[in-house]
Amino acid sequence: MKTILRSLFICISISTALFFAGEARAQSLSIEGILPGKAGYTVYLVEKGGKTSSAVVRANGRFSFTKVTKTRLKDASLQMSDANGSYAGPIVLGGSRAKVSTTFSGNLARARQNKITLGKVTLKSGYGVLTKQASKTLGVAIARASTKAINGRPLGAGELGVVNTGSTANVRSFVASMASDGGGDADRDGIPSAFDADDDGDLILDPSDPDSAGGDIPYTTMVLDMRTSLNSHVRAGLTDSAIDATIGGENLFVLATFVSLPQRQSSQATGGYIVCNTALPYCRPNTPTAYSSGVSESSNDFRRPWSELLTSAGYPRMEKINRLGAVVAAIQPRVGRAQFRPGDVYEAVVTSNTGEITRKTFTLAPYFVSAPALKSYDAGAGEVTVDYGSISPTSGSIPGSSPGNPIVLPPSGLLTMTFWRPQRAAIRSDEVGYLDWGNLNYGATVGDIQATCAGLFSSVSPDLVEDTTPFGTGDSIFFNQGANGSPYRDSVGDRAAAAGNTLSFTLDVKTCATRAGGSATGTSEIGLEARGENVTGGQTTARQRFYVQFQ
Repeated sequence: MKTILRSLFICISISTALFFAGEARAQSLSIEGILPGKAGYTVYLVEKGGKTSSAVVRANGRFSFTKVTKTRLKDASLQMSDANGSYAGPIVLGGSRAKVSTTFSGNLARARQNKITLGKVTLKSGYGVLTKQASKTLGVAIARASTKAINGRPLGAGELGVVNTGSTANVRSFVASMASDGGGDADRDGIPSAFDADDDGDLILDPSDPDSAGGDIPYTTMVLDMRTSLNSHVRAGLTDSAIDATIGGENLFVLATFVSLPQRQSSQATGGYIVCNTALPYCRPNTPTAYSSGVSESSNDFRRPWSELLTSAGYPRMEKINRLGAVVAAIQPRVGRAQFRPGDVYEAVVTSNTGEITRKTFTLAPYFVSAPALKSYDAGAGEVTVDYGSISPTSGSIPGSSPGNPIVLPPSGLLTMTFWRPQRAAIRSDEVGYLDWGNLNYGATVGDIQATCAGLFSSVSPDLVEDTTPFGTGDSIFFNQGANGSPYRDSVGDRAAAAGNTLSFTLDVKTCATRAGGSATGTSEIGLEARGENVTGGQTTARQRFYVQFQ
């Protein structure tokens, strides 16, 4: 009898323990705070895995999150965007002058606690901070202070995370996984990957940083020809009107956002939509200005004005592409640079037939405001300076500007190209004007052959470092088998744009045109390309097109 009672007591004890353990795991919390005078701001609860929830600050300054579990809370942070949709920085939960905490620990001050009260959040330049009393009250709910700071300000605050944090190889080894998580902060600058333009703190922007390759990073594509060429050193340079005409133009500039999905979510997903501030016209609800241009795998249904692709709630839709295992939005913003800014925050919501599966927050990364541009060329008759002053988007003609007026190649098919790097706008507080974008990959394409010209370049600038393994599987030359079409990496970092900062190489155009079964007769298009690293779906790319004629 004692044995039976002892067994029964043990069973009851185990069941009770399991019950309360399950209850603890399912414990639901609310988070409440106040941003005085900041109605229209949005606060994001960003989980380490990248999933986000958002709360718009109400007229009384209050914001709140509900149904937050301890599991979701662990290592999560609070981030802000302002009333114009621009990233406004993290909320500092506690810490000291040199190290602060921007994440929750997942622990609670009391076992049965169901609310986390942040109190008043004081907004500073590029970040917010709780009062010392609020930090003390939260106690163990705040994670250990590990974010690098100066006088209590996270190192990456106000800089889009583009700061030198003294990253080590050990830090860099985690960057790819942190980038895919979205909520991780690999370089400890206070800015999680979803908002950080430089995840590993090495001053190389993520779109062009090999350490960030493979992540879900929005990327842009700019394709110009000689007539529409835009560069600091072409014609009048980078004027607001010229940039706006390109960024907001038709079929010149595209922003692509890919949300890669694990197999389970991919099998459930049917599509998605974008949520952004109404102050961002290109992606706002109901009346977005953008045109959905799609990617190469897109259906024709997603090649029309985004305003014709709305959910029942008015949000612009994303496309599920089964072949890619991703949900995608590829758009031409159709607005100028003042309304399309690095740091713009938007959410991508992935849905199934029964509702929301997940949502991720993205920040518009720095993008090209210009393309590489030929300064001069040598087609066997000596160096020729390109006369951009004689052409415009609508008039004029010079060699290379059209199929009817190509650059005539010599019988050897060799063409030497000297060109300027593309530029980006200043983003750090210590930057001004426009900078040559460094650390990019360069190459050239010939016609419409889908093969690399690697191995056919010579007289390459010393600043360009050759990819030692540019070919694909089985030494394939074809892009769809992994060949690299931009086999030279610029060893120079970002710096102020200057006319003397040129690169050059000579390409055997004739051999490249024929190596994949193409023809070296008549006229062909050359694409002079600058590319970032491979991220989900593609690469940040800027291309100048011009035309040559074979002999």
